[in-house]
This record gives sequence, C-alpha cells and structure tokens, in this order.
Amino acid sequence: MYIESLYIKNFRSIDYLHLKLTKGKNVVVGKNNAGKSNIVKALDISFGSKNPLYTDITYTDFHEHEQGPCEDFWILSQLRETDINEEELSKIKGIYRGKLNGVPFRSTKGKIDIVPEHSVFDADVYFHKNYLDKTYFKPKSNLDLLINSIKKSKSIMVLFYAKACLDIDTTYEKEYRFFYQEEVSEESGVSQKDAPWYVLWGISPIFRDALITSAILPAFREPVNQLKPNTWSWYGKLLRKVWNDKKSHKINEDTDIENVLKKALSVVEEIGNNVYNALAKDISKKIKVAFNETSINFQYFHDPKEIYKQVQVFVNDGFNSNLQNKGSGIQSAVIIGLFSYYCSLFHQNATILAIEEPELYLHPQARRVISNRLSEFVNTNPDKQNQVIVITHSTEFIKAGELSNISVIKKINGRTQSNYLNISSADKSQIQTLLRSENSEMFFADAVIICEGGEKFILPVIVDSIVKGNEYLDECNVSIARANGKNDIAKITRVLKECGIPYYALADLDYLFEGIETTLHTDIGEIRSEKTKFIDEWESKNLKKRLLDPEKSIDAKSFCHMMDTVSQDNSRLP
Repeated sequence: MYIESLYIKNFRSIDYLHLKLTKGKNVVVGKNNAGKSNIVKALDISFGSKNPLYTDITYTDFHEHEQGPCEDFWILSQLRETDINEEELSKIKGIYRGKLNGVPFRSTKGKIDIVPEHSVFDADVYFHKNYLDKTYFKPKSNLDLLINSIKKSKSIMVLFYAKACLDIDTTYEKEYRFFYQEEVSEESGVSQKDAPWYVLWGISPIFRDALITSAILPAFREPVNQLKPNTWSWYGKLLRKVWNDKKSHKINEDTDIENVLKKALSVVEEIGNNVYNALAKDISKKIKVAFNETSINFQYFHDPKEIYKQVQVFVNDGFNSNLQNKGSGIQSAVIIGLFSYYCSLFHQNATILAIEEPELYLHPQARRVISNRLSEFVNTNPDKQNQVIVITHSTEFIKAGELSNISVIKKINGRTQSNYLNISSADKSQIQTLLRSENSEMFFADAVIICEGGEKFILPVIVDSIVKGNEYLDECNVSIARANGKNDIAKITRVLKECGIPYYALADLDYLFEGIETTLHTDIGEIRSEKTKFIDEWESKNLKKRLLDPEKSIDAKSFCHMMDTVSQDNSRLP
C-alpha cells in the first residue's frame, strides 16, 4: 500500500491540510517555519514505530484559533492498493470489526471531515443493540474472512483522533481506527456510494505493519531511537530474523552458534559478578542495619532468547565507532540502507519511507548521493514500487533522481497550506529538465520573477539601487527564474501556478506576438491591443532618434560583453 492522501485538521500550525502523494519519490518543500515538521510528526503518529494510542499528546499539539485552542484534532490517511502481508497478519492476537450504520466521512466544499457519530464513537455503546454487526477476528479461526473482505476494497482510511478532556487535570482521549468500503459489482444493483462502511479497532502495530510497512525519520536523527531493537520495530524484527535463521548453524560437529554464545556469556557473567562482589558485600553490611538478613549483588544478565538486542551498529570511516557518534549524513545513509535491506528480505508489499531534511550537515555531492539512494529504494521491490516522502530545504533533492510530485508548503496568516505539482504527465521529461536547472530554488520563494536572459543579473542590482539596500530580493524571499527562450516562460508559469507561487514575467516586446498564447491569459486580446498601441507610440518617438544618432546606441556584441562582466561582478554595472 501507499499513502495517496494525507488530511490533517487542527494539528499544531495546521488548521486544515490536504497533502496529495503518489507512488515513487515525493518531495515536500517550503521555507523555514512553514509547517513541514508538523507534517512529519503527523506521519510519525500514524505510521511510526510507536503504537499511536501510546503517543504523548500535549496542549501544544492542538491548533489555536482566534477564539482559543481547538478541543480535538485528527489525522486521516487514505491508503491505496490493498496488498496484505498475510504471514505478518497471522501473528496478531485478534481484531474487532464493526459494520457502520452511516458514513464516517463527509466532503464539504472540497474538504474532507469526519462524522464523529460514525468514526470516533464508543464501540460498546454503538453496537450494544446489534452485536451481529460486531465481529472479533483471530488467526486460525475466522481471520481469512477479514482478509478477503479488505482485499475487496480499493482503499483504506486510517484515522488518528485526539480530544482534550478539560477537567481538573487535562487528559487526552485517543482513537486509532481503520475504515474501508467493499467494492460492489454492477450486478449487485447497489451503487458504490451506498455500499456499507466497516471500522476496525483494537489495532496493534503488527496489524498495521501487515498492511503498510513504514519508517519515519525526523530531522534530528538519533539512531538510539530509530534503531531500537524491540519486538515490534522494523529494526528489531530484522535483527531477530537474522538471529533466528543463523543461531542453529553449526560451528563444528558438536556445537552451534547459540550454544557457543551462551557459554561465552556465562563466563562474562561470572567475571563481572566477581568484579562487583566486594561492592555488593560492603553495601549489604550497611543495609542490614535496617533490613536484617538482606543482601544485594550485581550481575551481568543476558537473556539467551534476546541476544540480538545487544547488537549495536558500528561504522569504520577511518575510525571505528558507534553509529550514534557519527555525523548525520552517515546516520541517514546507514538507516536508509538497513530499512531498504529489511524491506527487500522480509516484506513483499509496498513500503513507505518518510525522511525529514536528509541534507543536514551534508556537502552538495553527499546530498545528491543520498537523493539517489532514496530513488533506488523506490524500486527495491521489482513487483511493487515503494513510496518515498522527502521533506527538505535543499534544491539537490529536487534536481536529483526521478520525481513523482512536488508539494509546496506555505504558512499564510499563521496557517499551514499546501499546493501540489504532479509530474507524471505527458511533458514529464520537460518538467524534469526544468527542475534540474538553477531555477529549482523557485519552489522555496514567496514570489518569482521570470526573465529570458541577462536580466537575471541586472534586476537584483537595480532593485538594490532603488531601495538603497543590499540583496533586497533575498530578504523578501523573491527568486529570479531564467527561461531558456520564450517557450520556457509558459512552462515555468504553469509550474508556479500549480504550486500557488505568485510570479511576474519580464520578456522582450516581441513576446506579445510570439508565444504569449501559451500562457493562456484570459485577457490576451486586450493586453495585446494596449501594448501594440504603446509600442507604436514609443517607436515613433524614440526609435527614429536612435537610428539618426547611432553613437548613442549600443550593438549586440558590446551588450553581451557588458552582460558577461555584470554576471561576474555586479558592482561593475554602468
């Protein structure tokens, strides 16, 4: 499965957000403080290694309107394609499913919202009148019926809901549920919109991982957190699987790996206990004053069944040390590599990798290497394309590799919003070429000025001269995009328009007559009429004078030489 849409409401800086995603490599960009980290946190709550119901919620997680903080927030993910890891699913203890009496979600003016009475209800109250609509599925019993039912749906909705209970000590109610609708055939005579909805609750991380395998890596990567070798994390499962496969291998005719390690660890325990024996005796003498016939001892303890949990990752880059002590770039590369290896060995369904600011502390070449590693991860599974979500400030992750879409995150009036550019269109190669140019920084701008040539170098100097400032366009977060010919202007404007970024195009006068139709401006006729009148008047007043006084003119060759000079040193602008 993969996330097709992420809906967030009333969460931190997000009033309402719809983030569109596709298979393959998705890049989410935006300037600082736009709310990108809140999107990562929302993904981590729903699909991180921790059980969502055990997520720590605080009052700062609730969006604040002018009237005050919201009393609840929710995160809704639409998963597309119902490929299920049935082997993993067989490990669950059980799960509840109920048939709903109504629709759990509604759409109003293009916005999705939950219907609380059919989505975050009290299950015992909701189904108390009709227990036939409530079923408990468990392995080796009736779980196959649930699997077949889920496979009949085209998508699954995953809902995390939190509500603040404002009593003496504020507490938080949390719900984590899956919803789906079976596809109906035309022969049934039932329309799809009238097909019943089902809800699943009592969801464990094992059940979730059986449907969607994921790893969420926040900006401040801590291997001690991302690589926890517990029983439910992907890293713990990887180490346990390798250990269980190898522990019975024979070292010689009489001994296998597990028994050799047990004997070695027993020696370690004996030596360790002797080291701390004197300390234990001294403390025991002191505590006997208050607690007679009481003593303590220090022991090295290793559970033979969980030897794999003692494994730590070391990296030798000239100095062999724990991954925890390495730089962020190496940490990212190792974690991505381990997760990719885990997915290729143990999961046949599609997987999701979301990573925030992979560029941290990396030089440009290393950023491109990490970007290419992420692109390789997309195609790790030959049968199912994986999904990568990159949240970044770096243009390298826009330029490098094949992209499926770009989402631009902005904060407008204190509220985080998103716009979406789908690159899976007929002109994909042209857009990819545009993205790999120096213009890729335009996705981080508040506004963009498009020009054809040397104006890219002249405009900043002119603006600074007018406002008597320094790098004023950068201070205003305005970028200048350079078009390679008139046809490129239309391509750039289309991209910027879809991303919701304001733009201005600066072009030669002949652009009015050649190529402006490609911008599809609704007032093109009126604009052309007015500009033609202006051009005629300007030519009659100025062009003749320049033709009659060529000493005050400048030829093209001299102008090009001047532009080269300016591009190297703006201070030399005449």
